[in-house]
Amino acid sequence: SNADKTLRLAYDLDPKGRFLAWRAYLRTLELGELEFRDRQSVIDNGIELARLARQKEPHNSMVLALCAQAEIMLSSRYRSACDLALRAIEINPLAWSTLGTAAAFLGDTKRGHSYARRGAKLARGTACSFKLESCAASTGILLGDFRDARHHAERAHAEKPHFAPPLRYLAALYCDKGDYDRAWEYCRSLQMREPDFSFARLGEADYPSDSIRSAGLLSALPDRHI
Repeated sequence: SNADKTLRLAYDLDPKGRFLAWRAYLRTLELGELEFRDRQSVIDNGIELARLARQKEPHNSMVLALCAQAEIMLSSRYRSACDLALRAIEINPLAWSTLGTAAAFLGDTKRGHSYARRGAKLARGTACSFKLESCAASTGILLGDFRDARHHAERAHAEKPHFAPPLRYLAALYCDKGDYDRAWEYCRSLQMREPDFSFARLGEADYPSDSIRSAGLLSALPDRHI
């Protein structure tokens, strides 16, 4: 198929397991659509592609998830598929972060923050680390663990200084701590991105500061002390 040819070319240019895993997944589609001349050859090829994919990228969540599908469709190895799928979830930082954020906003703040922290830890050293550190800061705020929230927000800010969400968290969190000078520093950084930003904006319903509002941090903002 054209997809298989494209994946072959991609692998030739960059021999990573993910391209092999997608080819193994294609074999499951071929079986489902009855697009084959020799069923056993499709199965054998898919199993081998999946094996090589795991060998090359044993810690890639998508590779493991695709190979789990292959285990089900190509060899009916359901226990192995379960193990691979659980491993894929276990090592996927975005999945943990998303699950944590959702759980925290649903009211399970302790579990949610634990999940978000796990996601942030798994993501360290990756391109999305700053985002997941920011998510952990948000769930920390919802939990009421403002010290830990500051820790994650500061990590996010250090990794991507102009990323807005941790700046918002830090502005509010340092107000709560009583360090208004530090809070104003983060406020001014935000104003470089959002010229109309002020502490009052954090309380506006259409402004992306849900965790700050939900946690009652608005009462710590300077204009509430005037």
